[in-house]
Amino acid sequence: MRLALLLALLLLAVPAFAQQASCRGPEDLPRPRNAVPLASYEFRRTGERSAGCVLPQEVGSEIAAGRRRASLLPCLKIGPVAIGASRTDIETLLGPPAKTVELDGDSDARVYFIAQRSDAQPYFVVTYLKQRVVAVQLAGPPTEMPLTFSSVSLGDGAQQVIDVLGLPARRCVNPDRGGDTWFYAQLPFALDLINGIVVGLKVTIPEAN
Repeated sequence: MRLALLLALLLLAVPAFAQQASCRGPEDLPRPRNAVPLASYEFRRTGERSAGCVLPQEVGSEIAAGRRRASLLPCLKIGPVAIGASRTDIETLLGPPAKTVELDGDSDARVYFIAQRSDAQPYFVVTYLKQRVVAVQLAGPPTEMPLTFSSVSLGDGAQQVIDVLGLPARRCVNPDRGGDTWFYAQLPFALDLINGIVVGLKVTIPEAN
């Protein structure tokens, strides 16, 4: 199938606040090495510091013709948990939450552990606004079942992240758990790495949505 690439941001310019003491740029990171095959509804780098959402050719044609609005939403998912999905659909997939934290009258965050044979269990933290997913985080050890964000999994190394998504705009120290959080400028996703290993994946609803 031919694929169209929706450019999310052509140049990931490093914003001024990336120069703060707790954040730094990507200058000392390795450069992309391997081309990762395109896959529909996943992000892929289009250069060292650029990334886009890969869409089927027919969808790209409808966007180009003005019959469909361009959106990053189709690529904003971790495993089966997608931005915009209903709480009912998510809990049909994941089961009831282990914990719920009320954020305000219309939103809450719910924790869902992923059962597997290891003692340590990965988990989703899903934030809902009016019963719709607006943020997803997957954290913990590698999952036994395939749960990925754009072909990046928990336990992957930094080079895999760079090959798939390109270089981050900035890396900021995570004071709570150590390691760094990689941010991609105005793109609505981030990754947590400790000692060069992915330990957390995060996506949020774009501001325009």
